[in-house]
Amino acid sequence: MVVVLRFVFFLLIFYLLLSIAAGLLMPGQKVGRYALVTDIGQTCQDLEERLRPFNVNGVDFRVVPAEMGEIDVELQGGALCWLEISGVPESGVGDAAAPLYDAALGKTTGPLSMERAYQPRYGQVETIAIWLLSFLLAAIVLAARLRKKPEEGGSDA
Repeated sequence: MVVVLRFVFFLLIFYLLLSIAAGLLMPGQKVGRYALVTDIGQTCQDLEERLRPFNVNGVDFRVVPAEMGEIDVELQGGALCWLEISGVPESGVGDAAAPLYDAALGKTTGPLSMERAYQPRYGQVETIAIWLLSFLLAAIVLAARLRKKPEEGGSDA
């Protein structure tokens, strides 16, 4: 049981350290998510195509379908979508994304809600890689510590 607890301890320590290192060396970006309801018969992909000409400053954006349980709203023939704009500052949409955001408001019903989220640079792959590397390092450190203990005990006698 003590070995398992030590392993979990080392695993969490390495995960914390590697997450901090990844955040400093490969910083992610802040993403603003704005819930929108499209016009009747329009899909989220259609909305994204209609918004491309308004992206005059070349901001990174995408329009993805939202889950029905995420926001409680009546659709009435439209689709519930998230407009995700990368690099959104804390103060609001920002000057670069303003034309895109204004066009989205003009072509939809919204924003119904707004969130800010931090996304790792490589998304879910980065988190999985950090967990696997932490697991490997914890196993190596624990094996090295367990191997060192019997040698120390044998030299005392």
